[in-house]
Amino acid sequence: MPCPYCGHSISKKDRTCPTCGNPLGPAVGKELLLRDVAHAGETWEQARGKIDQALSDALLYGHSGVRIIHGRGDLPGHTGIIAREAVRYLEDLARGKGWRLEQERRNPGAHILYF
Repeated sequence: MPCPYCGHSISKKDRTCPTCGNPLGPAVGKELLLRDVAHAGETWEQARGKIDQALSDALLYGHSGVRIIHGRGDLPGHTGIIAREAVRYLEDLARGKGWRLEQERRNPGAHILYF
């Protein structure tokens, strides 16, 4: 199965991920799952796939929600499409599922979706 933090393959015997070092097992639940979907040259389609995978992983491992880092899209040469579309997509998910979406307080390039 994949690590809920970095996606690296882990075994059921692992107590921590051998790649990222995060704790696994019952301690995983209740925390937010973090995913950066915009800083590795992603297209919007790839970013949306990362969001969908983060949601699936977070629900599977019992997280309280996901923290999606989508960037601000205001750097020179950036179109901002991932930032705009990610927020729109997260708003639609929150509305449709009865979840709560908040912009992260200290980072305008991230939103938290609480289940």
